[in-house]
Amino acid sequence: MARNDHQRILKDIAESLIYNKVAFMCGAGMSFESEIPGFTKIIEHLLYDYFGNEITKEEINHLSLKFRPEAIVAWYIENRDNGLDHLFRILNKILEPPEAEPHEGHHLLNGFFSENYIKRIYTTNFESLIEKEFGQAGRRITDLNLHKLDDIEGEGFIAIIHLHGHLKEKIKITEKATFEADSKCVSEFFMEFSKKDFIIFIGHSFNDDDIRQLVLRFITDEDIKPLDDKAGVSPQQVTPKRAKLVMVAPVSNDREKEVATGVWKSRGFIFIPMRASAFIENLEKEIYVVKEKDAFKKLPDEMGVDPDVIQKISARLENTFTNFHQGDGIRYLSRAYLGRILWPRKKDLA
Repeated sequence: MARNDHQRILKDIAESLIYNKVAFMCGAGMSFESEIPGFTKIIEHLLYDYFGNEITKEEINHLSLKFRPEAIVAWYIENRDNGLDHLFRILNKILEPPEAEPHEGHHLLNGFFSENYIKRIYTTNFESLIEKEFGQAGRRITDLNLHKLDDIEGEGFIAIIHLHGHLKEKIKITEKATFEADSKCVSEFFMEFSKKDFIIFIGHSFNDDDIRQLVLRFITDEDIKPLDDKAGVSPQQVTPKRAKLVMVAPVSNDREKEVATGVWKSRGFIFIPMRASAFIENLEKEIYVVKEKDAFKKLPDEMGVDPDVIQKISARLENTFTNFHQGDGIRYLSRAYLGRILWPRKKDLA
């Protein structure tokens, strides 16, 4: 996807975000910039813990590629003495380091919440980095307390919804539990597919089976169905709205970008090759552009002035402050005011 295509997508997302029509799903890649490792590091720790020094990095890489991470986790729990206790010890050590701090992307998401663009954030991560960013304004949601979701959002808190649970409560660690269709949080997230304009997946791997399962469920769910079986409505007459899926993840080079774009396209995604913080920062800039254009549309009516006049005033304002920052300073600004440049009389614009 070319740069111009990215800008168009960002503009479309920004327009929807302003009206609370975008959902964010944060994966492990959202935490990488805060130096919290992903599943690869966890698998490495588990295999070293099980086999000791007998296993090499090459063997670890081979096993990681051959089996899904969840499969290795399930195997570890079942075969290691006190495997579950050891797993939690390792996960806490890797995923909850006290020195880890939220990055710029987290700060900007906090800003989106402050502007009422978002009321909740979904995540497949077990750690508390998002909660750390939002502090007292955030509330953790898992299957255990999902029934409180409406109350939490109604009281003005942001809901941080962990699809697979959290280290301090209960996590879904077996293959079966991870992809459990009956998970309340997964079902809640799936409902967003028909409510929002865009679902933004940030920092998920090409090999994330949880994402693949969600997308397959999204694709195979009844796309068209009658509103009421007794109403005599033809199935072809009712077409539910479907959100656009966007995957945001960094790439190492052009070749990886080309493959990633194709892979995600085949899964029904628009792929944007960016780090989490860069994407959210670009999205914030696009919001300003969208809101500025919207303001320009409203100003002529509110001020009773021709739109061309507004544009000329804006151009003169921009030139004034450009010159001010370039060094003309107070002298230029004073001249601008005295010359009626900032707010000219109508005859000055003739």
